[in-house]
Amino acid sequence: MPDGPAKHTVRTFLPKQILQRSQKVYYGWWMAIAGMVIGTFGALNNYGFSIFFLPVTTELGLSRAQTSLVFSAARLEGGIEAPIAGWLTDRLGPRTMLLIGNTMTGVGFILLGTVAHSFWALFVIWVFIISVGFQTGFFTAMVATMNMWFVRRRATAISLLSSSNRLGGVIWAPVLGYLVVAHGWRTTSVIAGILILLVTIPMSLLFRTSPESMGLQPDGDTDATQATSEGTNQKARHMTVGADHTVKQAVRTRAYWQFTLATAFQMASMGAISVHLIPILVWKGQSQQTAAYMLGLVGFIGTGMTLVWGQLSDRFGPVRMQALAGVLGALGLVTLALGDGPLVYVFLVLHAVAESASALTIATTGLYFGRKHFATVRGVLTFTNAPVGFAMPIFAGWVYDQTQSYWWVIVPLVAFRAMAIPLYLLMPKPSAPGGSAAKVS
Repeated sequence: MPDGPAKHTVRTFLPKQILQRSQKVYYGWWMAIAGMVIGTFGALNNYGFSIFFLPVTTELGLSRAQTSLVFSAARLEGGIEAPIAGWLTDRLGPRTMLLIGNTMTGVGFILLGTVAHSFWALFVIWVFIISVGFQTGFFTAMVATMNMWFVRRRATAISLLSSSNRLGGVIWAPVLGYLVVAHGWRTTSVIAGILILLVTIPMSLLFRTSPESMGLQPDGDTDATQATSEGTNQKARHMTVGADHTVKQAVRTRAYWQFTLATAFQMASMGAISVHLIPILVWKGQSQQTAAYMLGLVGFIGTGMTLVWGQLSDRFGPVRMQALAGVLGALGLVTLALGDGPLVYVFLVLHAVAESASALTIATTGLYFGRKHFATVRGVLTFTNAPVGFAMPIFAGWVYDQTQSYWWVIVPLVAFRAMAIPLYLLMPKPSAPGGSAAKVS
């Protein structure tokens, strides 16, 4: 689909007065808004599995390790797919990939509710349809677009997308929780699939590949605004400008591998918690319905904090902020291990704040390795981390099956969170393709 001028797309939907105002706003922000709408439905994937976890396990007669295997396999598949999805996004453009991915995700949820009557049917639908669609449409294409359209405001733009996923959790976690209790997980899954198709496909049509394809510059800059920015805030400018690396060039830098290891430790903690959060809350004495509402609380806190992290990252750098998030995440897990009752809410707050910083790994990728090959580099990094995302939820389910407790799940997760902190703080500046250090902070 060739990119066209923004005014053609906007004119199709908006009256003349609104159109005139819309043209004064940088088109990248309109795509960020469209991405936020799509992102709220992405929460159906991220939060949906945790909400479906117990009823699916019960109806299909599975162990928690088996149900965890489905999610873990989806993570592994996402890691394997990520370089391919990134490569296709860099070449076909985000709009094509969004349309493909969003359609697959919506159809997948409908199939999940109608034909998933065995472990293997559940496995195939979630791993090879829903997960492939989500990785392609809800993730890779949108973050690649934000990285292409924004440089100085990269972290803020990506954080808007990430915040929408948390906002989706606020909306969908209690709704899904209610629908599952009232009408069953199958009907809930079909409803989710229909909503995804009806909303996300029209929003996908607004996406364009790059500002240059529309005669614009990143961040909506002109030559005059760039000169002003460089003259008044040179440090901030250097924080957000990185040399373009190919995958081959990126993997030759120490920064790439240290970043990969840090994010692997971070993913080990986040992946296990995201799958088992509702079962963990039930283990702590909450009902399944209450746990769903508490999951919505996590999304509510994360919505605002994601935007805060983005602003802090644009000012102080995403690497430092990820280290800070690691400290808060470790403290939250310690609180969860030590107490019940009110301390569970302390954990939820700290977890929500720490988890909402996860989008900063995306901003760091763009900051360190540039715009041109971003989706491919990000995809390879995701592939490298895939084994961790695969193993930890299964480990958590196996431990519970053996002990009827999540205690020995939480202990190593605290260690993983702690080990990521110095890796982020000591991360070196990546070498530019020519051999000199890139100008990042």
